[in-house]
Amino acid sequence: MIAVYVDTAIFFLTIGYMCLNVDDVLLDLFFYTRGVYRNMRGLDRKRLAVENIEKSAEARIAVFIPCWHEAEVVEHMLSLALKRIAYKRYEIFVGVYPNDPDTQAKVDLICAGAAQVRKVVNPSPGPTTKAQNLNAMFERMREVEGDDPFEIVVLHDVEDVIHPLSLNLYNKYMPEKDMVQIPVFPLPRAMQRFTSWTYADEFAENHMKDMIIREAIGAFVTCAGVGCAFSRSSLEALGASRNGTIFRDNALTEDYQLSLDLKVQGFKTCFVKEIPFGDDAHIATRAFFPDDLRSAIRQKTRWITGICLQTWQMQGWKGSFADRYALYRDRKSLFGNAACVLGYPLMLVVFGLNAWHARDPHVIIAAFRHEAAIYAALYVVIGISVWRIVQRVVQVGRVYGPAAGLFSILRVPWGNLINGCATFSALYTYTSARIRCEPLRWAKTQHVFPVDAR
Repeated sequence: MIAVYVDTAIFFLTIGYMCLNVDDVLLDLFFYTRGVYRNMRGLDRKRLAVENIEKSAEARIAVFIPCWHEAEVVEHMLSLALKRIAYKRYEIFVGVYPNDPDTQAKVDLICAGAAQVRKVVNPSPGPTTKAQNLNAMFERMREVEGDDPFEIVVLHDVEDVIHPLSLNLYNKYMPEKDMVQIPVFPLPRAMQRFTSWTYADEFAENHMKDMIIREAIGAFVTCAGVGCAFSRSSLEALGASRNGTIFRDNALTEDYQLSLDLKVQGFKTCFVKEIPFGDDAHIATRAFFPDDLRSAIRQKTRWITGICLQTWQMQGWKGSFADRYALYRDRKSLFGNAACVLGYPLMLVVFGLNAWHARDPHVIIAAFRHEAAIYAALYVVIGISVWRIVQRVVQVGRVYGPAAGLFSILRVPWGNLINGCATFSALYTYTSARIRCEPLRWAKTQHVFPVDAR
């Protein structure tokens, strides 16, 4: 009887996994075919000479950095940014709160010696949402810009290491595009720190392959919340269409929703992956990500709640067919993450039954042993899984080196566990809020800047 239940569960998980992942394989094949074609035709428009980027006439750029209880990192982050940024016509707006004097004091120290940094005290006590903080900074930008308006708005977080040429790159593309996203690559830690490395694994694959696919099929390019620039005109137009609100105040993932809104309203977005820069082939934003299980689940709970559930509730399935397909790919992770986690205890049961069968041959270990179709489906699933792991190894290796790519194989179960737990947590959080008619609450992540990392 146990074998029947186990095999039934295996059957449904197998079919579900196939349905959720077959399009991933097809898109991977499209990615490589497209790459070969573009290389043969010399169509890789993303590769620009550094000299061409630096020679572009500079538009005035505003960099927004929201802060809440960031006294330990904000001074280091701003100091390094001021030293590294090669662009000239920029100002950094740091959004702080009236009830966070420690962070304000650190920002004041930087402002005293750097005219490019402006402190923006939020009219509301913290914590509010990140979106509300960004809206407050946008209003302050309007007040201080005078007769020389800011033409580009760039988003960053307080833990980010900003690439020296990133602002030059945004400036180069902005006359043609309304939103420009560059890669975000987590900074590497010791190889045994699996939790932090799972972020590196996911961002490497997402920003070395998946984002290129999204743009190629005509879907909206998602804003990562950092390393992303917007034309001032597109943000003003978006705000005018919804009573002056640019960033949705109640959104947990305002960056994701903003990129979707821009695409639906006809603005041009792009993802710029590779620019030759010395030994570093990527102009990218780098940062440390959570390194303990609880923080990682907490952060990913917010991401999944905002991207998969809240956006679904607030915006439905809007946009072109390609946009809706991209929404499906984002939201199917609800089922994929849950299936991966449920699969592990099921595997333990199977191993246990086999061990029991070794001691007692009368124990049935496969109720559907004569169903060839089920075994064929299992082999297909194994093939898809191996293919997906190989893709992860390749993309991680391109960013972090071959050793890190190979080690990503060992991190797959740990990453699946984190995502699965975060998915169940997101479903609980979202459902509870809906039942109680309460707003979803923004959960802050504890930030670490490289100088403080161990």
